[in-house]
Amino acid sequence: MQNIHNPFYKEPVHSNYCRRCRTHDYKRPSRYMITILKSDTVSTLSKVLGSPFALAGNNDFPRVEVLTSGEFIEEAINGWLEKYTQIRIPHKVIMPDHIHICVDVHKFLEVGLSRAVSNLMGRVSRLRHDAIPEHLRPAEMQPFFQKGFNDRIAYDYIQWERQQKYIDGNPRRYLVKRMFPEYYRNVWIVSAGDWQFYALGNVFLLKNPDIQAVRFSRKFREDEFERYVVNWKKCVENTGVLVSPFIHKKEKDIRDYAIEYGASIIRICENGFEGRFSPQGLEFDLMMQARLLLVYPMAYENESKAISYGKAQEMNRIAARIAGTDWYGNNVRIRKC
Repeated sequence: MQNIHNPFYKEPVHSNYCRRCRTHDYKRPSRYMITILKSDTVSTLSKVLGSPFALAGNNDFPRVEVLTSGEFIEEAINGWLEKYTQIRIPHKVIMPDHIHICVDVHKFLEVGLSRAVSNLMGRVSRLRHDAIPEHLRPAEMQPFFQKGFNDRIAYDYIQWERQQKYIDGNPRRYLVKRMFPEYYRNVWIVSAGDWQFYALGNVFLLKNPDIQAVRFSRKFREDEFERYVVNWKKCVENTGVLVSPFIHKKEKDIRDYAIEYGASIIRICENGFEGRFSPQGLEFDLMMQARLLLVYPMAYENESKAISYGKAQEMNRIAARIAGTDWYGNNVRIRKC
C-alpha cells in the first residue's frame, strides 16, 4: 500500500506484541488492558481451578489460586497504586504464565504509561530478590517478566466494558482450552438473539474486546477509505480482530497486513463446511495457531456459485453484525454442531 506518512505504515521497532501506538498520548487520562508475560525462569504464578461449566455463585466456578510467585505481583500492585494515585485497577487476573490488568488512568500521568508499568515490573522483581536469603541469592537474578508488555487501548466505553469482561472470563477460557484442545477445530453453532451461524476455528475470537469489520466500497472517496485503513491498522496494533469476507483486493491487503503483524481474523465464507472440511494453506496454519475463525450463516451447499454483488453485500452485513454484537451478553450461546 502507498505510504501516506502514517505511523502505522512504518516498520515496527519492537515485536507486534509489545509495540506502543505511536499516535496515542500515553500521559493523558485513558483506559487500557495491560498484559505482561512471566519469564520462563519464573515458577507458575497461579493455578486455575473449577469447572468451565459452573455458574457464578457455585463453589466450582472458575477461579485462580495465586501461588508464591503470583503473591509478589499482588503485593507489588498495592505499593504501585500508592505511588501512582492517578491509576485505578478495577479488574485484574493473575494467570499461570501471564497477568491481565485493566488500568484506568483517570488523571494526567506525567511519567507516561510505559514508565509506570516498568516501575510495577521492577517492584515485582525486587520483591522476589529480597525474598531470597542472601546466601542463596544468585549473583545475577534472572528477569521475572519477559521484556516489554502489551497494552490494548479502550477507545470507547463499550471496549472498556468488554476488556473487563474478557479479564473476568480468562479462567474459564483457560479451563476450556485445557480440557478441549479440539475446540479450535470443530464446527460450532453460534446463536446471538434471533440469528445464528456456523463457525469453524477459534470461537474465542468473538470475545476479543476490539473487533472491526473491514469493507471496501467504490463509493468511498480515497481519503475516506484511507481513514478506515488507519483505524483497521490501529485495531491490529491494539491486538484486535478484523472480520470480513476479504473479497476485494484492498480488503485482502488489510487481511495480509493483519496476518503479517500477528493479528487474528474472522472470515465470512461464501459456503458452509462439509463433513471432512479442512482449511488449506495459510488458513490451515492460522487455524492451528488459534488465529482464525471461519463463519457461514447456513449449512454446506454442494453447488458452487460465483459470488454475486448481492451475496457480497450480505456477507459484509454479517461481518458488520459480528463486529457490533455484544458477545458477552446473556443471549449468546455456543454449542457443538
